[in-house]
Amino acid sequence: MNLPRAIGSLAWALVAIHCTPLPAALGQTTGEWPALSLERRVGGLIQPVHIAHAGDGSGRLFVVEQRGVIRVVKRGALSPTPFLNISARVACCEEQGLLSVA
Repeated sequence: MNLPRAIGSLAWALVAIHCTPLPAALGQTTGEWPALSLERRVGGLIQPVHIAHAGDGSGRLFVVEQRGVIRVVKRGALSPTPFLNISARVACCEEQGLLSVA
């Protein structure tokens, strides 16, 4: 299995993970895992590999696409204009590409 490809497949969109309450939190010990579900929140991303928040109180999220583009998500909407596009300088894909942002 190609791990970067598997991660990319799972990160096709921003998702919200919803957990049901743990039985232990209710004073029960059944030994069962909580139920998880995924909900698509934003579409239109190509090979997203990292998400970072702006840290300035604006509520913006920066989504790094492996091909060398950083996109902005604000209030659940993907901005049509990239924050940064260095795709001409990035060798992509497999284990290469833009993988993070600080």
